[in-house]
Amino acid sequence: MDADGQHRPGEIVKLVEPIAEGEADMVIGARRIQEVGKRPFHRRLSNMITTRLIRFRLGQYVYDTQSGFRAYRREFLPEIESDRYEVETEMLIKAAKMGARIKEVPVSMIYDPSREGRFGLGDVFRFLKVYFKS
Repeated sequence: MDADGQHRPGEIVKLVEPIAEGEADMVIGARRIQEVGKRPFHRRLSNMITTRLIRFRLGQYVYDTQSGFRAYRREFLPEIESDRYEVETEMLIKAAKMGARIKEVPVSMIYDPSREGRFGLGDVFRFLKVYFKS
């Protein structure tokens, strides 16, 4: 779970159930229900571009590749080398390469502009490095 307060801890059960029931190895909380606030255009654009690149790389459709609200079966939790916004990308690509069955469940999103992280050019280069290396 990301630390920016955009997810409801009460929805964790939605992520764990498909794993516990043997339906998935990795579950992503897809931010489809927006309850408060709206992400700025540059964040939506960034997510749209990275999501399409990752879908292409994976060869499968994943609605919200950048969501940090996730659950994994232990054996599909990869070793992580990243430490910023590219962590979600690295984890998703590596888990998929390990053969993880990926499922998404809809979760609510609470966007608080005061908790907006600083995303810069360096983050773009780190994303590209992870994208091509993983």
